[in-house]
Amino acid sequence: MTQLKEWFSTVDPTRSINQLFDHIPELMYFVKDRDFRIVTGNPEFAHHCGLRSVAELTGRRDDELFPAYMARKFRTDDQAVMETREPLLNLVELFPTRERLPEWFITQKLPVFDRRGEVHGICGTVQSYELILNQSHDPVIDLVREIRSNYAEPISIPALARSIDLSPRQLE
Repeated sequence: MTQLKEWFSTVDPTRSINQLFDHIPELMYFVKDRDFRIVTGNPEFAHHCGLRSVAELTGRRDDELFPAYMARKFRTDDQAVMETREPLLNLVELFPTRERLPEWFITQKLPVFDRRGEVHGICGTVQSYELILNQSHDPVIDLVREIRSNYAEPISIPALARSIDLSPRQLE
């Protein structure tokens, strides 16, 4: 453990390890400080936030980048990670596409600890839900497809449930 700590103490955090996330297709990566400001991310994350570069992310908060309902959800989850010191894994949530439309993504959020063992911020990844499931038969994927196909028409829970072979209770 001491050797690992020593090794990490010599690493430049703006290079090498963070750059790994620049080369994983369709993966968004972010780091936030204790005040919920974005410290860094990868270009994919910046583009989904409507920005041209990672440099434009620095110091921004979710409420500056996302619709209010998304920003509130992200803040609530971030606070939970910091307070419990436990990760939130496999969160299925709405996140904007590059076109700024809400779409289902899977988010992983983990606490980042300082050298004293205190929570210093959070880091996380965001990936397309459909991409991860590789277009497999999954009730949530089926639900998303159904809503996309019929978004211009009124949608009821019972009708939506029937269309994906679930009961209204299962869907809710």
